[in-house]
Amino acid sequence: MNNIIKPSIFLLSTILAIPALATDGLSPIGIWLSDDKESKLEIFNCDEKLCGKIVWLKNDKKEDGSPVLDANNENEALRDRPIVGLDILTGLEKQSAKKWDDGEIYDPKSGKTYRAKIALKSADKMKLSGCINSFLCQGDNWYKSEL
Repeated sequence: MNNIIKPSIFLLSTILAIPALATDGLSPIGIWLSDDKESKLEIFNCDEKLCGKIVWLKNDKKEDGSPVLDANNENEALRDRPIVGLDILTGLEKQSAKKWDDGEIYDPKSGKTYRAKIALKSADKMKLSGCINSFLCQGDNWYKSEL
């Protein structure tokens, strides 16, 4: 009887361990604080890809108390949008357990859109990069946060 129980316990523990082996718990979904601690970005699923929006700015108001706007947008019709709540990350596709690519990121400071990619460094740290082409990319570290 001991021989029957031991393989059963082994089989059960193996089955329970499979989900842990399938994923290492890394996900870019959630709230992230920029390296300069000036903004927070929420990353979420959208149509089987990843998207993101600005959910907090350290300096979200102008001197007159009005919200900071997307004043540098190349499209004049969009320049009256508040930065907080602005969708800036779209269409990132999962490439591997720790990498997402082929999306776009909008930079409200410059008013330009770039190719985007994410590389998770750990459960609490990622590198978010904007690229002019496949070779010329610039990125910053972002850190898991709460709103």
